[in-house]
Amino acid sequence: MKVKWLGQASFLFTSDQGTKVVTDPYTPGGPLTYGNITETADVVTVSHEHGDHNNVSAVRGNPEVVKGAGTKQVKGIGITGVGTFHDAAQGSQRGSNTVFCFTMDNI
Repeated sequence: MKVKWLGQASFLFTSDQGTKVVTDPYTPGGPLTYGNITETADVVTVSHEHGDHNNVSAVRGNPEVVKGAGTKQVKGIGITGVGTFHDAAQGSQRGSNTVFCFTMDNI
């Protein structure tokens, strides 16, 4: 497995078989000084619906988008979403969030 940080909370995971997962694609600009996301992916995960985490249209290709809690297999990758809150006030300030756990290349 290869891991590449793209900026903010966005990473590109590439399996040994070439399957690519992008997490939390951001919208560049404003306080984010990272460049545009130019990666192609098979899967995109979105932890919550803020612009610095949900810019799915930035990811090239035709990725399957995964949001929310639950367990699924997507293109050979095991993905489990665990529901959390995006603040210490049970989500009343910033809403809900999902933490994703992946199973890729037996890791």
